[in-house]
Amino acid sequence: MPRKSVKVDELVHRALKKLDQRSAKIIKGRYGLGGGEPKTLADLGRSFGLTRERVRQIEAYAVKAAKEELKRDRGLEYFAELLGEYLKQVGNLRRSDFLVHDLYHLWERPESLKEFTNTLRFLADLIDSPELVRGDEDWHDVWSGDSETYRTAKKIAAALISSHNQDFDFFLEALSEKYNMPEPLLLNYLSISKRFVVGPLGDLGADHWPHVNPKTVRDKSYLVLVKSDKPLHFREVAELVNALGGKPVHHQTVHNELIKDPRFVWIGRGTYAVKEDRPKK
Repeated sequence: MPRKSVKVDELVHRALKKLDQRSAKIIKGRYGLGGGEPKTLADLGRSFGLTRERVRQIEAYAVKAAKEELKRDRGLEYFAELLGEYLKQVGNLRRSDFLVHDLYHLWERPESLKEFTNTLRFLADLIDSPELVRGDEDWHDVWSGDSETYRTAKKIAAALISSHNQDFDFFLEALSEKYNMPEPLLLNYLSISKRFVVGPLGDLGADHWPHVNPKTVRDKSYLVLVKSDKPLHFREVAELVNALGGKPVHHQTVHNELIKDPRFVWIGRGTYAVKEDRPKK
């Protein structure tokens, strides 16, 4: 992990100092500089009595002017170099919120984590590389040192989603051998996908794996019984199911689901266990 530091708030100050007052305010509003929530073009248009298109034009001009201002010294170049050094140490790719947390404790930074996040997003638009790739409903925002690494990470995440074997340790070992990568690096790459999740009891895997993201009472009951590794009374199962979070479930509902599901075997007096011949994940 790099120990060098950069004063990102000073970079922002220098980037904006020669802008006119309206342009500077629009940039601050658009990026949430100062710790606020980033504003839309429409929000800023209403505030300044401008059309959305006019706000967009002012923003584009201001970003270009800020970039030119910071080219006068090595401040922006140094910032990009430090980001590049950091990324090389984590496989040339890092989920944005993870990167923010890492660097927030190393660099001279603004007061709040939110302000630091917004500041990095602004500076990302002033440099060519590394690149902040904006996410969508399937992918997190990601800082990338090169496009090939990003494509590889997406292939690895896609392999997880399509895997028929829902044993994550088996999957990780197979991928480590296929790509000749250490497991921590694979985990870093998998983390860019919103469909790679951590289950309520710490299991890793895809969001459609029932033991990782159980949605029904039956799947939640199965999970807690497997984890307990011993027979449980249906009231105990209900307590553990409710401890997972979500809408509270009555113990009788759990009892009814245990009776119906062939994965469970009745021991006696309201006690159930998971069948010994249960399939592997």
